[in-house]
Amino acid sequence: PWPEAWSNWISHFGKDSSHGFGTLSDTANTVERQINTWRLPGVDRQENFRFFKNNVLFVGINMVNDMIGDESTRLSQNYDWVESSLARYKHTVRALVVFGHAGMNRHRSANFGKPFKSLLSTSYPSLPTLYLHGNGHTFEIDAIQTNLLDIQVEGRARAPPLVVSVLRHHATGDYSFHVDQQGGKYDDNSDGC
Repeated sequence: PWPEAWSNWISHFGKDSSHGFGTLSDTANTVERQINTWRLPGVDRQENFRFFKNNVLFVGINMVNDMIGDESTRLSQNYDWVESSLARYKHTVRALVVFGHAGMNRHRSANFGKPFKSLLSTSYPSLPTLYLHGNGHTFEIDAIQTNLLDIQVEGRARAPPLVVSVLRHHATGDYSFHVDQQGGKYDDNSDGC
């Protein structure tokens, strides 16, 4: 149910959280939030965040499954947050990881999924991108387009947490993603992407 999911998200990643980002290994790393930014004036989505580390942009968005009344506005603001985050780091970003609770399809497609995929294919066609989410409660990996990998994690403590690594190839400088399932109860036997 969305009230519990929302409570957990704010508890762990909200601006007043005492844990969550407090556990980042580099305390100098800044976590920014979508709070009335110059690029998005008047938008206060403190639950949306971003941080940039080693040329990798990490963006978290309020992407719930249930219709909670502000769906089209919230999804459009999620898209705006991802787009403005990419624009801010466009000269140095080499990989993108987006976190959300639910996938980007179905009723979330028109205001987030389609514009996000279009943004990646037209403005960032060679940027390796990972969209990481739960909600379906079964493990799935889907290469949605050339530079967009969608991973749905196993839910409800049925499997150990995934370890997702963003890797940089030293010779070429290319970035890629590696998924370690840690021997979990996953449906897919893939060990990497």
